[in-house]
Parts: sequence; structure tokens; C-alpha cells
Amino acid sequence: MSDEPFLRGVALSQWAYGAERLGLPSFDIMRSCNIDPVQALDPASKVPLSLFENYLLELALASGDELFGLHIGQQIMPALYGSLSMVMMSAESLEDGVRLAIRYSPLVVGSAGGLELRDDGDDKIFIGLLAHRNPVVRRHWIEAVGALIFQAFRFNNQAFYPDKIFFEHTPCSKEAEKEISDFFGSPIQFGSSFNGARVTKKKAELRVHGYGKYSLEMARQIADHQLEEQKHQQSMISKIKLHIRDMMSTAPPRRESVAERLGISSRTLDRRLAEAGVTWQKLVDSIRSQLAHEYLALPHYKVKDVASMLGFADVRAFQRRFRHWTGISPSQYKKSLNQPEGSIER
Repeated sequence: MSDEPFLRGVALSQWAYGAERLGLPSFDIMRSCNIDPVQALDPASKVPLSLFENYLLELALASGDELFGLHIGQQIMPALYGSLSMVMMSAESLEDGVRLAIRYSPLVVGSAGGLELRDDGDDKIFIGLLAHRNPVVRRHWIEAVGALIFQAFRFNNQAFYPDKIFFEHTPCSKEAEKEISDFFGSPIQFGSSFNGARVTKKKAELRVHGYGKYSLEMARQIADHQLEEQKHQQSMISKIKLHIRDMMSTAPPRRESVAERLGISSRTLDRRLAEAGVTWQKLVDSIRSQLAHEYLALPHYKVKDVASMLGFADVRAFQRRFRHWTGISPSQYKKSLNQPEGSIER
């Protein structure tokens, strides 16, 4: 199965509700991007990065705003982030808050991003990591997240202003550069090699006047439980994938058969898949795609052999599906691997 990065529904909700507050038809746009709002906005759902990027680009296009990300970030709604927000705002200091955010950020950004904290002499450097490839998406995302984080910390300690901010992108215009600089109130280095901020050790130790130690303990218990739940979901998905691969060697796998093997009902199986943000058909399809690539890479398998092994009714059905997955035919894929001519199905 593809290991495409994903983010959680709770992260998607910031963009959806924030865009709505800016007057955009965010949920109509979501549906037009083949994202089901009911499922995708569940806090624990998994939203593939490719779907999210397409959604963000459509939102930005509809807004006509070159600073769409910055303006979304200003629509701060800490409650949307649940236990992560509570944990960060219950930290003893800004540095502690960032360290907690590093631990619990998968609850929000999934595998599509994260934070790093580095020491640089007496200073601390906070670095934002993101899996987005599209430069427009990266620009909007980092400005939004930067605005969200710094606004949240300033809400709890007005003295927090980074000594320097680093953005890998360059502003779209002089007007945009001025607005970004005015908002953050700190020197900004555009065109940097990373996205992040530098603060002195003294500022990193500034207290966060938040919810307190008791709230932190409670929030960490909730967040730890949620992390364990995510691990459990992924463990279950791994088991489901293993059984699908095993059954696929003899016949097309059936939901009911996999559920029976796992000792659960078909309804429970569907619920586990929904919690992980995937459907049965997508899971089977992704495994078929992976196996197709593996089998086609073996010189002694012809295209018709692979089609049969993967349970396709005929070779043409497999050829159409493989072209849908990759944009090329199975024969073209085998040729790309420089396999001997005799192993290629014409």
C-alpha cells in the first residue's frame, strides 16, 4: 500500500471552518474535491496529502487572496485542536510547549508535518517540517501555521516575539511582504533554507500563563490515550492488509472472509477502516497496485500472468486498471525496467 503522507481531520477543520469565516463556500469546495466532509472532518480521520493539497489550492483560488494562508491562521480556533491545544497551553514555558507539540503533533498533522527543536549556542531554533511538495501549498501552510502558533503563544504571554523568523518562500509582492512583517512583528528572512524561528534562551523560558499543572496532567493523559488509539488503528490496518495479500494469492479477497479471519464482524471491520480514513475498496486497490508493481518486476511473469494472479477477469481489465494507477501500460512498465524482450507481453 502506498505510504502517502496524511493529515488528520482536525487539521483539515482549521482550513474548512477558517475559510467559511472568511466567506468562502468551503464545504462545497470540499465536496468538489472528492472529500466527504462528514468523514474527513472527524478529528481522527486520515486525509491523504494529495486530496488536502488539491482542496487548499481550490480554496486559495476561490479566495483570490495571495495571503490566504496568513489570513486563515489568524482565524485561530484553539478548541478545534482538543488535547493538543490543552497540552501546549498548560506547559510551564514556551520551550516546554514546543516540546509537547513535537510529541503530540501527529494527533493533528498525522505524517504530513511536524516540529523540531534545535540548540544553537544560547538560542533555540524551532523548525517546521512539512511533506507538501507544491510550493504554493507550502507557502500558505507555513504562513497559516506560523500565524496560528505565534498568535496562540502571544495570547498567553504578550512578551513572546521571535528574534528572527525564517521562511523558505519569497513574498508575492511588496504589499504582501509588509503585511506579513507587520503581523509577526519580528525580523523575517525570506528565501531561507528552512521554515522556523529563532528565540533566545531567555525567551524560550518565558512562562505560559495558561491552564496550569493539573490541566497539563489531564491533557497529557487524554493525548497519550489518543496516540495509543492511533497506534491500535494502524496495527489493525496492518493485519487487514496482511490477510488481503494472503487471500489475493488464491482468489479476490472478500470483506466477510477477512473479518471472519480476524474474529470480528464485517460492520466492525468497516468501522476500523473508517477510523483509519480508508475504505475497503481503496485498501484492496492499493494492495493490488503494489503487488502489480512487484510481480511485473519479475522477468518470468508475463502481463497475463500478473492479471490472473491479482484476480482480474481478463488481461484487458488489468491493463486498464494499471494505466489508471500509473499512466502507462503494464508492458511499458516492464520495458522501463529494462527486462529482456522475451518477458514482455505484447
